[in-house]
Amino acid sequence: MRKPVFIVAATAAVALILAAPTVANAAPQNGFVTAFTCDNGQTVTTVTPVGRAPWPPGIVVGAGGVFKPVAFSGSNTVYNPDGSVASVDPFSGTQANGVVEQNNPQNMVNCFNSTTYTSDQVPSLLPGQTLVVAFTITGFFTGNA
Repeated sequence: MRKPVFIVAATAAVALILAAPTVANAAPQNGFVTAFTCDNGQTVTTVTPVGRAPWPPGIVVGAGGVFKPVAFSGSNTVYNPDGSVASVDPFSGTQANGVVEQNNPQNMVNCFNSTTYTSDQVPSLLPGQTLVVAFTITGFFTGNA
């Protein structure tokens, strides 16, 4: 019964990435740093301070702009030591049931991240297993991003 643990872990990871202050110049003292490769050719790093409300923009490091998410999707995949798949748990969410994305005049981009965690980092994994959290966040850039 590890499935709920992985869903909670992935949901928490995405929430941390999406939760950022609205001031582009803010310098978070603590936060979750994530590098994304986007389908517009940009590679950006965002900082997401812990403890913010859902769906706020993320600070784009070094650019003074923000990335405003409107949707996300991805999966948690657990691999056994031999490389076989132990489990796959998809997750997704849209802001206001997709209304924000559909009615927004900004150019939407998809930004991707994949992070691998070992059994040393995730206590609920069996020895030798790995967890790959891969997700795409759809949104738009504002400011100098």
